[in-house]
Amino acid sequence: MKKPSGSDADWDALRQQIIGLGEGSHSKNYYPALKQSRDALIRFRGVVEEIPDMILIVDDQGNILDLNRAAEKVFSKSRKELMNLSVDLLLEGRYDILKSGTSEVDRLFADEEDGVKIYRELEVRPVRVEHKSLWVVIGRNVTYRIKAEQELRLVNENLEELVQERTASIEEQMVLLKDTQNQLILSAKMAVLGTLVAGVAHEINNPLGIGITASSALVSKIRELKNSQEGGNLTEEDFIDFLDYLSQSASLIQTNLERAGELVKSFKQVAVDQSSEQSRKIFILLYLEEVVQSLYPQWKKHRVHIMGDENIQIKTVPGDWSQILTNLIINSVVHGFREIKTGGEVEIRVSRERDDLVVHYKDNGCGLSDEQIEKIFDPFYTTARESGGTGLGMHIVYNIVTLRMGGDIRTNRMDKPGSSFSIRIPL
Repeated sequence: MKKPSGSDADWDALRQQIIGLGEGSHSKNYYPALKQSRDALIRFRGVVEEIPDMILIVDDQGNILDLNRAAEKVFSKSRKELMNLSVDLLLEGRYDILKSGTSEVDRLFADEEDGVKIYRELEVRPVRVEHKSLWVVIGRNVTYRIKAEQELRLVNENLEELVQERTASIEEQMVLLKDTQNQLILSAKMAVLGTLVAGVAHEINNPLGIGITASSALVSKIRELKNSQEGGNLTEEDFIDFLDYLSQSASLIQTNLERAGELVKSFKQVAVDQSSEQSRKIFILLYLEEVVQSLYPQWKKHRVHIMGDENIQIKTVPGDWSQILTNLIINSVVHGFREIKTGGEVEIRVSRERDDLVVHYKDNGCGLSDEQIEKIFDPFYTTARESGGTGLGMHIVYNIVTLRMGGDIRTNRMDKPGSSFSIRIPL
């Protein structure tokens, strides 16, 4: 029997290479085996023709030996036209690159009805057929994959742009929020200072009022004494009584003016310190006593005890301590003692533990719930918003202690009603 020649022989040999039919179908003069081989070849070729991927069979010189219908469709040329072309010319110089083992995605256009651009991944595989070197060029349709990658890339670019826009917007909002928070904190500080001013002003009215009343009465007594003297009615007893009254009035005026002076002095120092950022050396216990004194109008219905080592001297920004103690005491008076009209007690202890300054603060007020203990230092957390609370007082204390002083403040749980805080500052 005559051996197949030309493209049929190549296809047959290639079929054997790919599907592993086995050798010897043409070396044996056995018709049934040959017929079976030919039938298999026809079936194989039919399958290859129906494969949607482009297939070219090329020899070592780059001549196209055979191809399938998909290749005709890809290049919009007939089998005969393609067989007369060099594969390198057909692939626009990519063939040698592909033979080197580099697989790349090329954009090839097919004259399809809808004019859609087709992306194909070209790959070259070497095969040995009857001692001849052939190359199989496969062009797989990867249009959906490429488009999906393009869409994904576009989505990622849009997403990245959106993320950048959102990030910029968030950063802008954070800056605005930080500015607003700083303004609110400043307002809260000024509100505390305003409370001190109002309290001191009210408290000063009492000694000044007494002093004015005493001086007015004294002026009236002097006028009576003068009239008696001019009328010749002034007796020694009247003069002695006047001197006694004068002494009592002068003492009363002096006592109340000194009281007013102490209030003004304490308030002046605290007010200056609260508005100043300058650091200086202070005896911390004595300074805290001044702060407590300046706050007397706030706690006068209660008692504040301050104790500790008077010799502890630190270099600090005094206004920070004024802010801390002011907020703690006002917090006790407004929140802790809200159900106690009089008799609330605050205890402040100052000590040195190794290289740390430790200030323990506690009151016997209504105490704190577990939720309040967890959130008391959070900005804007308050249980008295309906009465004007901003929720910034304890947040200010926390920031001063931790950020400005590099220390630590903790809320201590108590077995009995009340609130307790421990402040630890490195010296």
